[in-house]
Amino acid sequence: MNNTDPIYNSLMMKTIRKEATDQKPVWLMRQAGRYMKEYREVRAKVDFLSLCKSPELVSKVTCEAQEKIQADAAIIFADILLIAESFGFDLSYHEGLGPVLESSDPQALHHIKAISQDRILNELSYVQEGLKQTRKNLPSDIPLIGFAGAPFTVSSYLIEGGKTKTQFQKTKDLAMSSPDTWKKIMEALAQSSIDYLKMQIDAGANILQLFDSWVGILNPEQYMQWVEPYVTQILQEIPKEIPTIYFGAKTKHLLPYIKNLPCSIYGISDDQDLVEAWDIVEGKPIQGNLSPEILLQSWPQVESAAKKIMSQSYGRTGHIFNLGHGILPQTPVENVIELIQYIHEYRQ
Repeated sequence: MNNTDPIYNSLMMKTIRKEATDQKPVWLMRQAGRYMKEYREVRAKVDFLSLCKSPELVSKVTCEAQEKIQADAAIIFADILLIAESFGFDLSYHEGLGPVLESSDPQALHHIKAISQDRILNELSYVQEGLKQTRKNLPSDIPLIGFAGAPFTVSSYLIEGGKTKTQFQKTKDLAMSSPDTWKKIMEALAQSSIDYLKMQIDAGANILQLFDSWVGILNPEQYMQWVEPYVTQILQEIPKEIPTIYFGAKTKHLLPYIKNLPCSIYGISDDQDLVEAWDIVEGKPIQGNLSPEILLQSWPQVESAAKKIMSQSYGRTGHIFNLGHGILPQTPVENVIELIQYIHEYRQ
């Protein structure tokens, strides 16, 4: 990418480089989803997994969402668990239950190995094609974000078999009682994630986000022992010209440790004061951090919460406006559209 490329000169990329801009860039996690009528119309015809595996529909819902809300980036429509199928797990999604992962081999995790590059290219080719089509269909100055689940979060799903009501006790027990098995799992997931993300770059992703959705359940010692080495490994392998974002929910207590990761942008969850977060990461670029629940309220309440974040970041370079987690399905789309317009027009 050279300095005449529309992506290089986009609002997102300038902000990541900490250049001064007239407005803040904004995109929202899960900006293509059930809160949007157009997405619901697609889902009425296909199930979630079939949608993920259709490059044409992936491009459609990704581009429609970006255009409708006028976000400054598009994030490819996919799921962090798609890679689990390549590890031999059956993946399904159930209304009200979420993802369910099953393996016919009860010892599958104990002899897990990294997926070969060829297998990733073959079995996840639909992700690659979805990215290619989306990059082609997006405006030339709108960056496309690719992503993967971080090893801890993906491993927790593999171990628990899906979502859990026991605070990931099986995952913690395995990490504590079988450190060699844990290391083997995390190394396999880290190496496979590197190859998966590089495939996404080759397919047209301009920015990468690593989702560590459940890492906030860990204490700092557990994070440093069980998580940090493998996240660092992934981030170090991504070409330097591709910006990387690391995000985990409810990670206020971990931010002093997360700040040492070699990522380009730190995703700040909504349990963290923005000014405090900026001090902790020593002024590096950050992304966040409006609570998704705020978007369920009346516009004056949304505006008040957004104004607080904007006033905290006004005059500082290196801030991407986003949520502290993904958009909730019951969110009024009008609030989302008005929020993004407000961010773009904000002047103190």
